[in-house]
Amino acid sequence: MSKIPSGQYSEIQKNTTMASDTDFGQYIAGSLRGRECGGRDLALGNENRKKSACASPIGTLVLETDGLTLKALRVASTADTYVQPCDNALVLSWLERYFSGREPDFLPPLELQGTPFQRRVWQELLRIPYGHTVTYGELARRIGCHSAQAVGQAVARNPIAVIVPCHRVVGANGLGGYAYGPDIKQKLLNLEKNT
Repeated sequence: MSKIPSGQYSEIQKNTTMASDTDFGQYIAGSLRGRECGGRDLALGNENRKKSACASPIGTLVLETDGLTLKALRVASTADTYVQPCDNALVLSWLERYFSGREPDFLPPLELQGTPFQRRVWQELLRIPYGHTVTYGELARRIGCHSAQAVGQAVARNPIAVIVPCHRVVGANGLGGYAYGPDIKQKLLNLEKNT
């Protein structure tokens, strides 16, 4: 994976504008923006986005970007097609650091698209510390929601896997669900626990 030249991320972060349509901007200096959208797959399939892929310990990762901004990241399925390797240095640097067992100390510019409720849940996912987990019920309490099930549905719709750490949310009596299966969820939790 590519390395970021020294100081490049801070320069990009300074040039990122604040988003006025969501409080995500206050959380990570404007690098997250949210919008309403519909459909089952909130993030993938937009023709204006560059689709690429990179290898990882959990399988091939499919990414969609718009310039420097990451719009979607997921584990590839057998139906995925892509034409080029990922060249987004910020995302690759984050992933390289993460999968080498080190806690990343920055976030690449992200744009999460979803309902206001989903964005609230995803914002709270970003607050779960590296190496820690919370239950769906605890996550619901943190955002003032009475339904752990509604929170679970929002967690399942997270368009940016790994970086927005939905794998850190577990069931009250076990691992809980994960879009890419319990084995991958356990691998990610073990990676964080062992560092």
